[in-house]
Amino acid sequence: MFSGLTLRVFGFSAVLHVLLAGFVCSAAVAQSPQVHFDMHPVIACRDVTSAEFLASRPDLRLVEARFEVSALLMQGSEDDLLQFFYRLEVQSPDVSVADYWPKTRLASDQATNVTREQRAEKSNHVGAVLTSPLDWPGKVTASGDVGQKSMDSSRYELVPQMMAVTASGTVQRGRGVYYKIRPSRSSTLEGARRFRVVLQVPVGWRGGDAYLHCTATGIDRGLVRSLDDQITCGERRFVVALHLEGDAEARQAAQQLVAAETDLVQTLASHRAELDRRNRFPLRHRLESLFVAARSPSMLLSLAARDATDSRTLPPEVQQAVIEYQAARDHLRFLSNGSNVESMH
Repeated sequence: MFSGLTLRVFGFSAVLHVLLAGFVCSAAVAQSPQVHFDMHPVIACRDVTSAEFLASRPDLRLVEARFEVSALLMQGSEDDLLQFFYRLEVQSPDVSVADYWPKTRLASDQATNVTREQRAEKSNHVGAVLTSPLDWPGKVTASGDVGQKSMDSSRYELVPQMMAVTASGTVQRGRGVYYKIRPSRSSTLEGARRFRVVLQVPVGWRGGDAYLHCTATGIDRGLVRSLDDQITCGERRFVVALHLEGDAEARQAAQQLVAAETDLVQTLASHRAELDRRNRFPLRHRLESLFVAARSPSMLLSLAARDATDSRTLPPEVQQAVIEYQAARDHLRFLSNGSNVESMH
């Protein structure tokens, strides 16, 4: 026989196990969102120069770059995603953004206008009572009542509150473009999304490079709503190689840049342990941000270009990968003024 105290202890223990199990299950289910971005880094640009533009600016032309960025939700719930931010920046000072798509777009959760009705009621009431001053032989009382009631009613429609689900504009004094994408009831953040940018380039332009920075913002759910935290749940930076459509030489140069970037990133990853062991290595902490966030050689190359001593302290394999990437990048940028590759040698 169990005593009452023992039964109460067992009962409390069972309840505690249930609560702990529920907490573990909820913690396992409520994972923070994690987003992976991907894109094809070689983009063929189509000449879209109109006759009117050519007549007004014979030294320039317009080329259109169309690209697609995919976003994959690796874990977590899409309901916890707040915004995707894309920022494209061309690296040539002679190239600027002439137009872009999609434009800023507003949307509402309500399908139709909001109907609002107001009513106002007025009432006028007048009453009178007459009483005889004499109580004998009896008291005489008379009364009268006059009333009037009126009602005003107005009904009108309001445009529903609109929110920006797509916001876009230029950055870097017109040398780049940004897109902010937010979820709505009629659209989703996950999946592939297409963009279009029209660039104003020199008349002999054949190719160039740009950087595309992708960032996902979401919510890290706490045990209660007051403990929710806004986090960066995905980030990726791409080196984008642009070339004029139909130019085989420029296309090959663009492909070489992408191949050199891939080789440099892989070389950095394979030598990460060695780089971490060099405590006096000036780029160590800056390289860490490269591995974690940017995942492209653009940051490393800009830093190494500022300090040649830093690049010489890199391992020989990394030095060689940096040199090859710089050569491929300069090769493609040389085509931005319409030059032939042979003239570089």
